[in-house]
Amino acid sequence: EPHWHLYRQHFASDLPQRLMEKMVIGKLHEDDQDAIDTLMDKITNPASGGSGDPYEHEPLRHPSLKVHSDTPMNAEVPSHILNQEYITPVELFYIRHHHPVPLLSDEDVEKFRLEVDLSLLSNDQSSPVKDSTARLTLDQIKSLPKVEVTTTLQCSGNRRSGFNDLRRTSGTPWGQGAISTAKWGGARLVDVLALAAEELSAEEGSGDKKTKKATKKK
Repeated sequence: EPHWHLYRQHFASDLPQRLMEKMVIGKLHEDDQDAIDTLMDKITNPASGGSGDPYEHEPLRHPSLKVHSDTPMNAEVPSHILNQEYITPVELFYIRHHHPVPLLSDEDVEKFRLEVDLSLLSNDQSSPVKDSTARLTLDQIKSLPKVEVTTTLQCSGNRRSGFNDLRRTSGTPWGQGAISTAKWGGARLVDVLALAAEELSAEEGSGDKKTKKATKKK
Protein backbone atom coordinates (compact mmCIF):
# COMPACT_ATOMS: atom_id res chain seq x y z
CA GLU A 1 0.00 0.00 0.00
CA PRO A 2 1.67 3.25 -1.16
CA HIS A 3 0.86 5.34 1.92
CA TRP A 4 2.66 2.73 4.00
CA HIS A 5 5.88 3.71 2.24
CA LEU A 6 5.51 7.35 3.27
CA TYR A 7 5.77 6.41 6.93
CA ARG A 8 9.39 5.35 6.69
CA GLN A 9 9.77 4.32 10.30
CA HIS A 10 8.02 1.07 9.36
CA PHE A 11 11.22 0.09 7.58
CA ALA A 12 13.39 0.40 10.67
CA SER A 13 12.74 -3.32 11.27
CA ASP A 14 10.59 -6.14 9.91
CA LEU A 15 8.59 -6.31 13.16
CA PRO A 16 5.55 -4.28 11.93
CA GLN A 17 5.21 -6.44 8.82
CA ARG A 18 5.47 -9.67 10.78
CA LEU A 19 2.91 -8.54 13.36
CA MET A 20 0.40 -7.37 10.75
CA GLU A 21 0.62 -10.43 8.50
CA LYS A 22 -1.69 -12.23 10.94
CA MET A 23 -4.22 -9.39 10.81
CA VAL A 24 -4.82 -9.27 7.05
CA ILE A 25 -8.57 -9.42 6.34
CA GLY A 26 -8.56 -8.65 2.63
CA LYS A 27 -7.14 -6.56 -0.18
CA LEU A 28 -8.28 -3.33 -1.82
CA HIS A 29 -10.36 -3.57 -4.97
CA GLU A 30 -8.18 -3.20 -8.07
CA ASP A 31 -9.89 0.09 -9.02
CA ASP A 32 -9.21 1.57 -5.57
CA GLN A 33 -5.62 0.37 -5.65
CA ASP A 34 -5.11 1.87 -9.11
CA ALA A 35 -6.50 5.21 -7.91
CA ILE A 36 -4.11 5.21 -4.94
CA ASP A 37 -1.14 4.23 -7.11
CA THR A 38 -1.94 7.04 -9.56
CA LEU A 39 -2.18 9.58 -6.75
CA MET A 40 1.07 8.45 -5.12
CA ASP A 41 2.84 8.48 -8.49
CA LYS A 42 1.65 12.04 -9.04
CA ILE A 43 3.02 13.05 -5.64
CA THR A 44 6.36 11.26 -5.72
CA ASN A 45 7.32 10.96 -9.40
CA PRO A 46 8.82 14.07 -11.06
CA ALA A 47 7.95 12.61 -14.48
CA SER A 48 4.27 12.73 -13.49
CA GLY A 49 4.41 16.32 -12.30
CA GLY A 50 5.32 15.58 -8.70
CA SER A 51 8.37 16.84 -6.87
CA GLY A 52 9.72 13.41 -6.01
CA ASP A 53 9.62 14.40 -2.33
CA PRO A 54 6.23 14.36 -0.57
CA TYR A 55 7.84 16.08 2.41
CA GLU A 56 9.01 19.18 0.52
CA HIS A 57 6.24 21.41 1.92
CA GLU A 58 6.87 20.63 5.60
CA PRO A 59 6.57 23.78 7.77
CA LEU A 60 9.58 25.16 9.61
CA ARG A 61 9.97 23.88 13.18
CA HIS A 62 11.25 25.63 16.28
CA PRO A 63 14.98 24.98 16.69
CA SER A 64 14.54 24.14 20.38
CA LEU A 65 12.49 21.01 19.65
CA LYS A 66 14.30 17.72 20.12
CA VAL A 67 13.86 16.04 16.72
CA HIS A 68 13.84 12.24 16.49
CA SER A 69 12.96 12.05 12.77
CA ASP A 70 12.06 14.58 10.09
CA THR A 71 10.35 12.34 7.47
CA PRO A 72 7.89 12.05 9.10
CA MET A 73 8.46 14.72 11.74
CA ASN A 74 8.61 13.45 15.31
CA ALA A 75 9.90 15.89 17.90
CA GLU A 76 9.51 16.45 21.63
CA VAL A 77 9.48 19.37 24.01
CA PRO A 78 12.87 20.00 25.70
CA SER A 79 12.76 18.80 29.31
CA HIS A 80 13.71 22.18 30.77
CA ILE A 81 10.71 23.83 29.08
CA LEU A 82 8.05 21.34 30.21
CA ASN A 83 7.37 22.93 33.59
CA GLN A 84 8.00 26.58 32.68
CA GLU A 85 4.39 27.19 31.62
CA TYR A 86 1.14 25.31 32.16
CA ILE A 87 0.13 25.91 28.54
CA THR A 88 2.79 24.66 26.12
CA PRO A 89 3.81 27.35 23.58
CA VAL A 90 2.31 26.43 20.19
CA GLU A 91 5.67 26.40 18.44
CA LEU A 92 7.03 23.97 21.05
CA PHE A 93 4.07 21.56 21.13
CA TYR A 94 5.34 18.02 20.63
CA ILE A 95 4.95 16.56 17.12
CA ARG A 96 3.92 12.98 16.37
CA HIS A 97 3.39 12.45 12.64
CA HIS A 98 3.00 9.43 10.38
CA HIS A 99 2.84 11.28 7.05
CA PRO A 100 3.66 14.66 5.47
CA VAL A 101 1.67 17.70 6.60
CA PRO A 102 -1.16 18.23 4.06
CA LEU A 103 -0.76 21.31 1.89
CA LEU A 104 -4.18 22.75 1.07
CA SER A 105 -4.82 25.47 -1.48
CA ASP A 106 -7.53 28.11 -1.07
CA GLU A 107 -9.52 26.14 -3.64
CA ASP A 108 -9.17 22.95 -1.58
CA VAL A 109 -10.53 24.76 1.48
CA GLU A 110 -13.37 26.29 -0.53
CA LYS A 111 -14.40 22.93 -1.97
CA PHE A 112 -14.12 21.08 1.33
CA ARG A 113 -17.32 19.41 2.53
CA LEU A 114 -17.85 17.52 5.76
CA GLU A 115 -20.19 14.63 4.97
CA VAL A 116 -22.42 13.59 7.87
CA ASP A 117 -24.38 10.36 7.43
CA LEU A 118 -27.69 10.67 9.29
CA SER A 119 -29.29 7.46 7.99
CA LEU A 120 -29.45 5.91 11.47
CA LEU A 121 -31.60 8.81 12.65
CA SER A 122 -34.36 8.00 10.17
CA ASN A 123 -37.67 7.33 11.92
CA ASP A 124 -38.55 4.66 9.39
CA GLN A 125 -35.61 2.29 9.03
CA SER A 126 -37.58 0.07 6.63
CA SER A 127 -37.60 2.87 4.06
CA PRO A 128 -34.64 5.14 4.76
CA VAL A 129 -34.21 8.46 3.00
CA LYS A 130 -32.50 7.99 -0.37
CA ASP A 131 -29.79 10.53 0.40
CA SER A 132 -29.40 10.95 4.15
CA THR A 133 -25.97 12.58 3.97
CA ALA A 134 -25.62 16.25 4.86
CA ARG A 135 -22.70 18.18 3.40
CA LEU A 136 -21.34 21.11 5.41
CA THR A 137 -18.88 23.76 4.32
CA LEU A 138 -16.05 24.96 6.53
CA ASP A 139 -17.74 28.36 6.86
CA GLN A 140 -20.91 26.67 8.14
CA ILE A 141 -18.94 24.81 10.79
CA LYS A 142 -17.09 28.00 11.79
CA SER A 143 -20.43 29.75 12.25
CA LEU A 144 -21.28 27.45 15.18
CA PRO A 145 -20.59 28.48 18.79
CA LYS A 146 -16.93 28.05 19.68
CA VAL A 147 -16.18 25.98 22.77
CA GLU A 148 -12.74 25.91 24.38
CA VAL A 149 -11.25 23.03 26.36
CA THR A 150 -7.85 22.94 28.04
CA THR A 151 -6.38 19.47 27.94
CA THR A 152 -3.12 17.57 27.77
CA LEU A 153 -2.05 15.20 24.99
CA GLN A 154 0.63 12.57 25.42
CA CYS A 155 2.10 10.01 23.05
CA SER A 156 1.65 6.48 24.42
CA GLY A 157 5.37 5.96 23.86
CA ASN A 158 6.41 8.88 26.08
CA ARG A 159 9.57 8.03 28.08
CA ARG A 160 10.18 4.96 25.93
CA SER A 161 13.92 5.62 26.09
CA GLY A 162 13.76 4.70 29.77
CA PHE A 163 12.47 1.25 28.86
CA ASN A 164 15.35 0.88 26.43
CA ASP A 165 17.70 1.07 29.39
CA LEU A 166 16.23 -2.23 30.60
CA ARG A 167 15.37 -3.95 27.32
CA ARG A 168 15.29 -2.75 23.72
CA THR A 169 11.84 -1.67 22.52
CA SER A 170 10.50 -0.80 19.07
CA GLY A 171 9.55 2.77 18.22
CA THR A 172 10.67 6.36 18.62
CA PRO A 173 12.99 6.66 21.66
CA TRP A 174 11.05 9.46 23.34
CA GLY A 175 12.38 11.14 26.44
CA GLN A 176 9.76 12.78 28.69
CA GLY A 177 8.80 15.51 26.22
CA ALA A 178 6.18 13.73 24.10
CA ILE A 179 3.51 15.55 26.09
CA SER A 180 1.97 19.02 25.79
CA THR A 181 -0.97 21.06 27.07
CA ALA A 182 -3.08 23.48 25.03
CA LYS A 183 -6.39 25.30 24.97
CA TRP A 184 -8.34 23.77 22.07
CA GLY A 185 -11.25 25.54 20.43
CA GLY A 186 -13.94 24.51 17.99
CA ALA A 187 -17.52 23.44 17.43
CA ARG A 188 -19.10 20.75 19.59
CA LEU A 189 -20.04 17.51 17.86
CA VAL A 190 -23.64 17.85 19.03
CA ASP A 191 -23.87 21.26 17.31
CA VAL A 192 -22.35 19.89 14.10
CA LEU A 193 -24.89 17.05 14.06
CA ALA A 194 -27.76 19.46 14.72
CA LEU A 195 -26.60 21.69 11.87
CA ALA A 196 -26.33 18.66 9.59
CA ALA A 197 -29.90 17.66 10.46
CA GLU A 198 -31.13 21.18 9.72
CA GLU A 199 -29.26 21.24 6.43
CA LEU A 200 -30.70 17.88 5.38
CA SER A 201 -34.23 18.93 6.36
CA ALA A 202 -33.88 22.10 4.31
CA GLU A 203 -32.69 20.11 1.30
CA GLU A 204 -35.58 17.63 1.66
CA GLY A 205 -38.08 20.49 1.96
CA SER A 206 -36.69 22.08 -1.18
CA GLY A 207 -36.92 18.72 -2.95
CA ASP A 208 -40.56 18.27 -1.91
CA LYS A 209 -41.48 21.69 -3.31
CA LYS A 210 -39.85 20.85 -6.64
CA THR A 211 -41.73 17.53 -6.74
CA LYS A 212 -45.07 19.23 -6.05
CA LYS A 213 -44.45 21.80 -8.77
CA ALA A 214 -43.60 19.07 -11.23
CA THR A 215 -46.76 17.17 -10.28
CA LYS A 216 -48.94 20.25 -10.79
CA LYS A 217 -47.47 20.83 -14.26
CA LYS A 218 -48.44 17.29 -15.25
